[in-house]
Amino acid sequence: MRFAWKLCVTLGVHAAQGQGARQSSAAESAAPGPSATAAGAQGGGTLSIESLRRAAAQNPSDTSLRLKLAAAYFHAGDLAHARIVYQAVHAAEPGNLAAALGLGYTYVKLGRYDDAVELLAPFEHAHPANLDLEYVLGYAQIESGQPAHGIPRMETVARGRHSADAWLIAGSALMYLKHYPQAQTD
Repeated sequence: MRFAWKLCVTLGVHAAQGQGARQSSAAESAAPGPSATAAGAQGGGTLSIESLRRAAAQNPSDTSLRLKLAAAYFHAGDLAHARIVYQAVHAAEPGNLAAALGLGYTYVKLGRYDDAVELLAPFEHAHPANLDLEYVLGYAQIESGQPAHGIPRMETVARGRHSADAWLIAGSALMYLKHYPQAQTD
């Protein structure tokens, strides 16, 4: 099931850095997250991808720095490099939720919904109340043909965050399935 609208994920860089997400505005919806500029803003807006890359090379065990580099690549639209860095952090720290969310979100942006579901599903039992995880996993499930699992997740996020984006995604998926009364409610 593929929808025509762009993903309006409310976590983006914040989730990739282990921070909480906030509501996104319509102008921010086209960006990779609610505050995609946070990747560069961490150092007062002066951290470039090149400086993050050099710093990460000098400190390869600094997970936080590597996640900032991945988020910076993501924000710059370089999803290939973002994926590589997120995958490396995830491989080194398979239980790192921030790395998994960043990688999962990158998979979603690349249209690799099944990969996102496979990656993120194991985290749901350890993080049952994480709305960032619910959002990315729910969206990936809807897009990968598992709307029965994804729609309730999206509705949970919509209620928990009062997120118009999440209500729209859930309602649109329900309309696609011809569940009109529930779609109208959403």
